[in-house]
Amino acid sequence: MIKNINILIFFIFSVTSSGQIDEIQKETSKSFSSSTANNSDLSLVGYKDGGIEIRLYLSKNNDDWKGICYYPSSEEKIKLEGGMVNGKLILDEFDRDSDIIGMWLINMDSAIYKARWRNIAGSKLIDIQFHKLKNQFEKVQTIAGFYRGQLLNDNFEIVLINNPDNTLKGNFINLRQKEYLKNDIECNDPKCDTFIVNIQNNKIKKLICNKNGNDIISINIFNNSGTQFHSEVKKIHELEFENKSYINKKYSLNISYPVFENKKLNISFNNELDLLIDSLEEEMEKIFFDKYDYDNRLTLQANGWFDIDYYSNDIFSARFNVQKSYSEKTNCFPVNLYLKTGKKIKIQDQFSSDFNFEFYRNQFLKENIKYLSGYKSTMIRNYLKPENFKYTTINRAGIVLSTEFNSIFGTYKIIIPYFEIKDKIRRRSILQKIIKL
Repeated sequence: MIKNINILIFFIFSVTSSGQIDEIQKETSKSFSSSTANNSDLSLVGYKDGGIEIRLYLSKNNDDWKGICYYPSSEEKIKLEGGMVNGKLILDEFDRDSDIIGMWLINMDSAIYKARWRNIAGSKLIDIQFHKLKNQFEKVQTIAGFYRGQLLNDNFEIVLINNPDNTLKGNFINLRQKEYLKNDIECNDPKCDTFIVNIQNNKIKKLICNKNGNDIISINIFNNSGTQFHSEVKKIHELEFENKSYINKKYSLNISYPVFENKKLNISFNNELDLLIDSLEEEMEKIFFDKYDYDNRLTLQANGWFDIDYYSNDIFSARFNVQKSYSEKTNCFPVNLYLKTGKKIKIQDQFSSDFNFEFYRNQFLKENIKYLSGYKSTMIRNYLKPENFKYTTINRAGIVLSTEFNSIFGTYKIIIPYFEIKDKIRRRSILQKIIKL
């Protein structure tokens, strides 16, 4: 079981070592006689009946494709050559005498690569679904940008995270109103340089955003009456993230996590996270063998991501969410760190000894939940109970109380403003660094 772990990373090893994977892909890329500078590589993994693993290491140079069909169980390698025909990749298989022994037909227009293999006589057909092969050493870097500016005369702090699949997640925090705006982001181009933010708010309906370079976002604001306003927000910080993905014949994981300047903190991150990985791996292995067979493979998935509330040179505050395809519950872990020392920030320790923060937070929730967006809906009102706001983080406006991530409602957050508890905060508290901003 998962106990007292704050964050998640992934280091699960596949049957073939990452060194082998790299060497086979290099061998594929070098199969072209011309320079490999313009090559694009693609590695796929799929499973035949009975769970026999097949890997396709492919390299494209102009219109030509070459590759290796690799069986990890036997370490057999089969040479591949071909090209695109009517939107599908056709690859011939060759034996050691360069005679054609089979053919692959692969659909390339989806994240799932549906493929059919047949032998040269056409007497045998095998249908396989391939996925991109990823291993523990692959690192896909993304950036979280932190912006400040005004929207309709209110000061905002905005957190935007570019995901590896070029989707965008964001937190829009109204510092004056002390509230998070429920939002849904639609990208208008592959890199998400222009995007639309649909807002659930009584003032703002929609934002049309355009990244003018790296540091400024130009925003056209539409209020609920349709009137248009213009504003800009400026980047004040950015934080690098790494994404690690893994897939095998039983399950897949995709994990996003921050990389800090404090190297000792990053090491302690990894040490703590390994414990959670062991637990997740054991959990998924057991579920697979208890409930699934190879016809149901790849139905087990786990995704982990950070929902960031605050980041500066001193402080990182966020919630780490782990969502599993085989469970209705999302595991959430609040992460409050003092970055210079790497120590966890304990919320109760930020207040004077005579102040019972837990009692205060419960009273605050009872009095203020009714002001949250959507509360008039019976279904949402039944969900927004004080006991569901289990997680405590911090941002520039105050102490953040939040629910777990729900696939229907998302995450609800409510802020205890600093000015309401300012006289209870210790003079040497880390929170004083935020209050003075």
